[in-house]
Amino acid sequence: MPDLNRLCRKWQRLLRLQDWDVKIRWATGADDQTGDCATCKHWDQEKFALIRVTPPDQRTTSAEFHEETDVEADVVHELLHLHFAPFESPDDSPEATSQEQAINLIACALVALDRKD
Repeated sequence: MPDLNRLCRKWQRLLRLQDWDVKIRWATGADDQTGDCATCKHWDQEKFALIRVTPPDQRTTSAEFHEETDVEADVVHELLHLHFAPFESPDDSPEATSQEQAINLIACALVALDRKD
């Protein structure tokens, strides 16, 4: 399985999020991931975030906006939420759905560009 800490450090640097204290770990059965590939809980004032990534072999359904299982894209997606935090909408709003789709497309594009190098 990919090294989550290495991926997180790499993308924090590329996304200019080094001022955030980000903890990342594999999700366990005790975590309530609600079918998500990954989740990010953040505390903006403290610039602290906790990212949990569901291991690929433990995903029961593909996430709504992910076309394939790509742990690196999941990490980038969750880190991008830190930049978009000031603009967050309630989870059940149409704006939140649009934002989630945009974040996912940006994350996938960034990872694809990085892999071309």
